[in-house]
Amino acid sequence: MLRRLRMEWLRELTMLSAHKKGHEKMRISEVRSCHVSRFDGVLLMGVVLCVGWSVLCGMGMKSQPMDREHLEQLAEPFPGIGLRDVPIQTREKGIRFEETDRYEDAIRQVMSVSVESLAAGATEFQMQRRGVWANSERAVQKFQVFSDLYFHPQAYQGKPLTLTGHLQRVVKLPPEEGSDLPVLYEAWLFPEDGQQNAVVVICRQIPPGVGLGDVTVDHVQVSGIFYRHYTYEGGDELRYAPMVLSPRIELYQNPDAVLTRDEQVKLLVAGISLLLMGGIVAYVVSSKKRPARGLFRKETLADRIDLSEIDRGPSTEET
Repeated sequence: MLRRLRMEWLRELTMLSAHKKGHEKMRISEVRSCHVSRFDGVLLMGVVLCVGWSVLCGMGMKSQPMDREHLEQLAEPFPGIGLRDVPIQTREKGIRFEETDRYEDAIRQVMSVSVESLAAGATEFQMQRRGVWANSERAVQKFQVFSDLYFHPQAYQGKPLTLTGHLQRVVKLPPEEGSDLPVLYEAWLFPEDGQQNAVVVICRQIPPGVGLGDVTVDHVQVSGIFYRHYTYEGGDELRYAPMVLSPRIELYQNPDAVLTRDEQVKLLVAGISLLLMGGIVAYVVSSKKRPARGLFRKETLADRIDLSEIDRGPSTEET
């Protein structure tokens, strides 16, 4: 009888010991999971900050205008070409036959010059024209390139200029038989300050994706040479449009969509603040996701038993 009681006592104490050891392992596992959870939170916060910073850098790069001004500063300003033998205006439509050689020679000269050099030359010439405009009777009005070209075409003939506006028509011009000129395009540009007046642009390249015929393409820019007035039929009368020779027509970034330096700084500060707040929230959420319950576990019966008594068994007095 006593032997059976002793065996049951030992078996019960062994089960309690195993139960307590299991709780100890669980406790250690929960403490480790707590540290892992905190590490995950720090890691998540770092990932959020890195991704957010990359996005902000991308936004900053996108908000920057094209590096056209820098290229113009490095380029040698193109002064222009001599066109004194070309009449400013004729009543013959298009290019006159006797003018063909002079016209093709002017195209070759312009096509051999970079757009940046033409733009730099246009900037210098525009500064000169602003000085003339300021001392003229039109000084009360704001200087505009197209208006100055309209009233003083002789001053612009053979000189570089830059115009911005939108396209409404593009026509492909195959080279004449025996000509060494490349395929050209005739584009009808309506300048921003043109008051619905068109400019005929003869160029070698048009913006990618622009088709032929009647099109509408906003925010285009052209830097080239004013050749002369182009004569065409408009209704029942002849009309005249400035003809500009240029290597290509470019798309330019809308100035209204470009962020100023102050706006970029404010955006950067706001973005960093949001990223920090997001990192803190991610850290807190990740820390609470797997709480360290083992640190605050309620004491059980197995914790109160002294396991050192397992090998002793019942004393003789108890029996």
